[in-house]
Amino acid sequence: VAGGGLAGLIVAAACHAKGMKVALFEQAGSYAPYGGPIQIQSNALRALQRINPAIYEELVDIGTVTADRVSGLKIGYDAGNVLAGKYDKGDWLVRFDTVGPALDAGLPPTRVVDRPLIQQIFVKHGFPADTVRIRSRVKSYEKLGEGRGVRVMLEDGTSAYADVLVGADGIWSNVRKQMFGLGEGAGGFAASGAAGGAINNAEERQVARDTIAIASQAKRRFSGFTCYAALCEHKASNIEEVSYQILLGKDKYFVSTDAGGERQQWFALIRTPPGGEDPDPSREVPEPKLDRLRREFTDQAPGDANGDVWDSFALELINATPESEVKRRDLYDGAPLLRDPSRWLPPPPPRP
Repeated sequence: VAGGGLAGLIVAAACHAKGMKVALFEQAGSYAPYGGPIQIQSNALRALQRINPAIYEELVDIGTVTADRVSGLKIGYDAGNVLAGKYDKGDWLVRFDTVGPALDAGLPPTRVVDRPLIQQIFVKHGFPADTVRIRSRVKSYEKLGEGRGVRVMLEDGTSAYADVLVGADGIWSNVRKQMFGLGEGAGGFAASGAAGGAINNAEERQVARDTIAIASQAKRRFSGFTCYAALCEHKASNIEEVSYQILLGKDKYFVSTDAGGERQQWFALIRTPPGGEDPDPSREVPEPKLDRLRREFTDQAPGDANGDVWDSFALELINATPESEVKRRDLYDGAPLLRDPSRWLPPPPPRP
């Protein structure tokens, strides 16, 4: 398995549970304590229970239940008109019932668990201790012929042999690069996963510049949105009623979820060109990222650049977050990898 993030860990645990011998190659030197909470939906918990009961039981024990409160979509600003219908900022557009269907199907309710804890649980219960091989990045592979398996070449010059290679090495996958004959610059280091993300503003800006170059070779498309994200120590004013919500705007939206332990994880997604940068904090402007977000999601007249005055909950979380905790990255996506028995299916052309 190439890649030791959550996808790679799950694949390794599932294969081991079926009696297969697994080697998992991870580029990082260790599993960094990086990454916010992950929502594990009821059907995913059931799948994990079938893969490995010990993993399931520990995740359920330490997770925060979020299915016992409201989740859904809200309008972020005053919208509409008398004829078509008027929405006040903060009005619910859609509410999701996540606990009812789970109980009806005999499934456990959704839990939230911190990414580092999930990684630790998988490494502890999922497979033998020597399965994960750190500081080992898959560079390329060679198919050895029908029924003879595959040779995997690592960046340190060593090789491994297996029946099957699974590419779980992120959006800038080296396995995908070779599989589809992409440009040499299509493979890159993950911005998250086992290794963690950018650790400071300078590295964040470098990642943004590198990503544009890699994406053009990797046939990945820019989603149109830049994401600011943070995990803040804050008991939200709506914590008793709401577990997860999205405030929708015209060219932006604000996502927040209960992270457990009186914490909130939030994401501010803003339509903006890729490769943008925020200045470093200075004496004159100590909070450049937060200042931008306060303008984008202001709850005071005359509003944002669209003239919209936002629901105050976005600012509640933004103002509860230190500048140093806010991370920025451009969001890219792409078509999944599909295969049928007769041929590889190339990704469809990008949408206009």
